[in-house]
Amino acid sequence: MKYYLIMFIMLWTTSVLAEPTWVEKPVQCDTPESVFDRIDKDSMLPLFSSTGKARVGNNMYSLPYGFFYNPDKGYWLFVEFFDPQTACVIGVGQGVDFDVNS
Repeated sequence: MKYYLIMFIMLWTTSVLAEPTWVEKPVQCDTPESVFDRIDKDSMLPLFSSTGKARVGNNMYSLPYGFFYNPDKGYWLFVEFFDPQTACVIGVGQGVDFDVNS
């Protein structure tokens, strides 16, 4: 029992002291038409859309996002629509698990 208490205190202290940091990662951007060509080529369907915040330099933007998915192959693609001329692929991958109990 003492071991669990020590572990809990260590984890709690670490999470309280940790501060979020901004990082810069390369993302691939192109015209929305080009991104939709990729989506069509991989037979992806829109799974959901949302609005979120993105930081560019010192500015924050409220932008639309879309998550596209190919249920047969399990491929997915997450897109940020920055402006009418620019769509950025935020992430790609394979494997989506909709089972919230796993």
